[in-house]
Amino acid sequence: MSAIGLSVLLLLQAGPAKAPPKTKAPPAAAAPAPAAPAPADKPPEKTDDDTVAAKKYFQWAQSLYKQARYSEAIAKFEEAYRLKPHPTIFFNIGRCYEQLNDLPRALKNYRDYLRIAPEAKDRELVSDAIANLERRLKESGVQQLAVLTEPSSARVSIDEKYVGLTPLTMELKPGNHLIGITKEGFELVEKNVVLSADKSMELNLTLKAKAVAVVEPVKTQPVLTPRAEVVKPVEPVTAAAPTRTYTWVATAVGGAGIAAGVTMGVLAGMASTKLRSSVHPMNEAQALFDQANSLGLGSNIAYAVGATGLVTAVVLFFLEPKLNAPKAIASAE
Repeated sequence: MSAIGLSVLLLLQAGPAKAPPKTKAPPAAAAPAPAAPAPADKPPEKTDDDTVAAKKYFQWAQSLYKQARYSEAIAKFEEAYRLKPHPTIFFNIGRCYEQLNDLPRALKNYRDYLRIAPEAKDRELVSDAIANLERRLKESGVQQLAVLTEPSSARVSIDEKYVGLTPLTMELKPGNHLIGITKEGFELVEKNVVLSADKSMELNLTLKAKAVAVVEPVKTQPVLTPRAEVVKPVEPVTAAAPTRTYTWVATAVGGAGIAAGVTMGVLAGMASTKLRSSVHPMNEAQALFDQANSLGLGSNIAYAVGATGLVTAVVLFFLEPKLNAPKAIASAE
């Protein structure tokens, strides 16, 4: 039995603290005799004392380990831990996984052991075992990352891909990775980490609860029911002002025609003046002459349209209200 396993066994055997009898201390070279292991294939008897049951499972696991039945030993170590938690059991489970050549699980349990028992006397020995496993993982092109949160059961995504809930341990290729952590009621956590090829990494985070907005109740005024219904007097209906839509349209057309006529008349005059002011080549003189005639004709047409629009607007000003007046509806009594 290893010194680690023996120390756990002695701790599990210990009952309530009592003052030890005054006896002569044994020589330093003497070691306590190990307890006889329980039969390897017979479960411990049920008992109300978890410490006693844990001791029997631990003895059972030790016996299975000596028989190289490592998977079965792991199950018994885990049962002993469930009944009587002790960090050293993680070391024993790590030894089992290392014998099974399951490097990631062996490394995880060794790291859990040192995380829970940072002042362990065999820390240097376990650290050497961890370094050896990290070297072997490096040879396979990966390294281990552990993500722990408080509280636990937070969702973890690595490089925007969901991978599981905390506490979580997995193997990744070394390099840059984006770690996202979410949990309902807590703020999102995103971290960029650089995973070394030589050493494993542990990311331990405390999640921050989201601020809860306090909504103040809306104060409402009491509704007063009147004793009697108040009937408001009916306001007289005022006749709507007559509309003159077509009148304004005709006015706009007339005004636009007059304005266009004035503009084209001015341009025609300018072209004619330029033609008479000096001698021009034949082509240029013909162009000025045609321009003056076209603008003059356009000006006359625009004046005519403008005048027609204005006359129409005057007529509609008087007729349109009568055309739009509502017809009386005869009612028979």
